[in-house]
Amino acid sequence: MVGRTILIVLILIAKGAFWLIEQPVSSIMHEHPMFQWLFRHFRIYRVHTYMGAFGAKSLKPTVLYSAHECIGDLKRYKPTRKLNVLAAKYKDSNGVTRVKGKRSALRSSQAYTKKFARAFLTVYEKHKQKIKADAIEMQKRFDNMKDPAMNLLTESRVCGTANLKPVLHTLHCG
Repeated sequence: MVGRTILIVLILIAKGAFWLIEQPVSSIMHEHPMFQWLFRHFRIYRVHTYMGAFGAKSLKPTVLYSAHECIGDLKRYKPTRKLNVLAAKYKDSNGVTRVKGKRSALRSSQAYTKKFARAFLTVYEKHKQKIKADAIEMQKRFDNMKDPAMNLLTESRVCGTANLKPVLHTLHCG
């Protein structure tokens, strides 16, 4: 999954698109070797925010990643209003702290709110010129790589788990 996400990001970079990856704050996706590859080859910005500040029914602490510094405009502080709880902490019989998610609440937290979508669009509109300039710079860096997708495949120790070769073949032949 991470491999395909990074491949999509490479396509977006090659096309000069404004992109963003959103992950729950507890995610370890950023530690994945393919994500680390992205960090090594491009300047990636990380912003901590709360989906509850964008009208979500739960707090949902979130990390946003992008090659565009302007995602800092999406930073929000922890809302003070009462929000739904998605998970509960408890101690098991051995005294180990565990977390149990509330399935229906977790599912309902997956969709983005209209307020988040508007905020994302506002950031794009406000910083359009800088985003375009950044995109040109990223495209130059991308073009200077011998073969970015193959570079990713050969550099990553876990590329086999992503099964990227059929995807790359389709992109190359299609």
